[in-house]
Amino acid sequence: MTADSPWLREEWGDEAVAWTHRQLRQAGIRPAGPGEVVHLRPWSVVMRLPTSIGPVWFKANAPDGRYEADLVRVLRDLVPAYIAPLIAVDADRGWLLSEDAGTRLADQPTAVDDPTNWQRALAAYGQVQRDLSGHADALVSAGVPDHRLESLPERFEQVLAAGARLAGAGLVPPGVLARAGARTAEVAAWCAELAELGIGPSLQHDDLHDGNIFLSDGGVTFIDWADSVVGHPFGSLWYPLARAAEIFGEPLDGPTVRAIRDSYLEPWGDQHARPTLLRAAGLAIRLVSIGRALAWDRILRTSDVSKLKPYHAAGVARWLGRLFDDPAGMDGNDHTDPHMWALKQLSDAGRRVAGRSEGERWHETAWSSVRSIDTSTGRVWLKVNSPRLAHEVTITTTLASIAPRQVLPPIAADERRGWLLLPDAGRSLAEILDESREPGLWEPVLRDYARLQRAAESQVAGLRKARVADRTAARLPGLFAELLADPGALRVGEPGGLSEKEYARLSELEDGFLRICGALAGIPVRDTVQHDDLTEENVCVQGGEFRYIDWSDAVIAPPFGSLLYPVRSLCHRFGYHPEGPEAGRLVDAYLDAWTDAADLPALRSAARLSCAVAPLARALTWRSLVCAAGRGAGEYELAGAGRWAGVLVRSIERCGELLEREGR
Repeated sequence: MTADSPWLREEWGDEAVAWTHRQLRQAGIRPAGPGEVVHLRPWSVVMRLPTSIGPVWFKANAPDGRYEADLVRVLRDLVPAYIAPLIAVDADRGWLLSEDAGTRLADQPTAVDDPTNWQRALAAYGQVQRDLSGHADALVSAGVPDHRLESLPERFEQVLAAGARLAGAGLVPPGVLARAGARTAEVAAWCAELAELGIGPSLQHDDLHDGNIFLSDGGVTFIDWADSVVGHPFGSLWYPLARAAEIFGEPLDGPTVRAIRDSYLEPWGDQHARPTLLRAAGLAIRLVSIGRALAWDRILRTSDVSKLKPYHAAGVARWLGRLFDDPAGMDGNDHTDPHMWALKQLSDAGRRVAGRSEGERWHETAWSSVRSIDTSTGRVWLKVNSPRLAHEVTITTTLASIAPRQVLPPIAADERRGWLLLPDAGRSLAEILDESREPGLWEPVLRDYARLQRAAESQVAGLRKARVADRTAARLPGLFAELLADPGALRVGEPGGLSEKEYARLSELEDGFLRICGALAGIPVRDTVQHDDLTEENVCVQGGEFRYIDWSDAVIAPPFGSLLYPVRSLCHRFGYHPEGPEAGRLVDAYLDAWTDAADLPALRSAARLSCAVAPLARALTWRSLVCAAGRGAGEYELAGAGRWAGVLVRSIERCGELLEREGR
């Protein structure tokens, strides 16, 4: 029981019965015997009492659910046909006295197994929500929790705080909490997208299973509004569709469950297109987990957990985990889980999965994951990006359209969700260099990559519209100032971050940085796609061709910043000096693609300028990723912006010396 459950006190029962009998007499109803407790939980108690008009029902809620009494009184005025006839309410104590509503759908074996009854019930419930859609403020004033979309990101923070507290008591697994904490930006993006779909808030029952639905010839009645919130109406779909899937032995995207869902959505069809309704349903069903987790936290905060059933004690953990388990098929797509989506795409392409259908996880961060799947025609790769990196799909498909030899066309792509299903690109350059120890391999790679960049010059306008980060020379001064103004992102003075001395030096170098940007703006080379993470692992070799993968960090910029990683790789792996002849040959091989625009000495100077400012783009990328990751960022990730800001300090200093020597 909860500490605030008054039914722990013996005298409480006498008070409740006396109040009930008094209300019955005032309504002209005669009690016909003693009451019977039929439901006793830490959060509520229900008694059935025989009377002259048949059974009546008394319900009392713990303090956190007392608003149900006032809510039902409001519903009596607004949608009386859909609630059990109300005899009396004591809003201060959270007591309700209602007439009998009939037989629950759950207790009608023939009816509950008939999908048309589910369709009828959900169609009626959808109409209730339409009728209440203009009364959100009044419902909140009645004490109903406000879970409207603009408040949900803050509610999610409350769930994470609850999860952290419960993890200390062993009630939330650390992995579940870490997974959720890494995706705060994703939750905010779902809320924003759902709001843009334009379906307003209403009352959301939040516990709409067949035990709370009553069917009769006279209509449909809904009871037990104690978990209700004011929020997106479609969140109510979770319970009835999950229960229907269980009863009819179908997945959530099975034909019977879809028909039930469509009956519910029908009242909104006069104002919204079907794809909009389906997408909204998928998002709302997912986000309902936030409210359910908070409801369980309210119970756990006031309960003796040792006396709760394990299912109840695990309530917050269960719903926190479900938030990121996509409800397949709910949003009108074949599958909303990325892995199931990939399997469907492979099936449509005639590729049979070989081995384990779940594949093998190769890489996972707070902002993306990569999984391999073996198929009858070879290995494929599923990459799932967070909203922050969803533009990688646009970059990949765009480059594949103009250079399919160098950027392999995806098997399937979902630009809205940032999902890519990619063919295997061959062995990584890192593997080959490990075996061959041949430094000259980088030269043909960069000659080939330079041709790709030249071809991509014509695509810059479209990629800019797709919100690929703009790191062109004209934008760099403002971005430099923006980074300086955020010492928190640089972790100034913190372990692993930028030291106070380095931060002061970076500020002193602002004029030098502006000089470099001015010189860079004068080079006769067009902006293009700059990979910005051209490491040995992101270059693959297959059948004598070079393939370039992982475009998630790509930016629009002067091209030569791409040299940063290859030169660092060459020097680190083989012990060469960045200004030595070996690195010089590599740079010249790359610059050869631009000799139609300028002579080689001018291009070399431009390459030095580009590499000097390139660490700024890396620092900004890490800053953005850490902001998106929230609590999911580790120490290495948190230090990323400061780490690259330190590199920027040194590169500006070296480039400044070069400009002095050249008299610029």
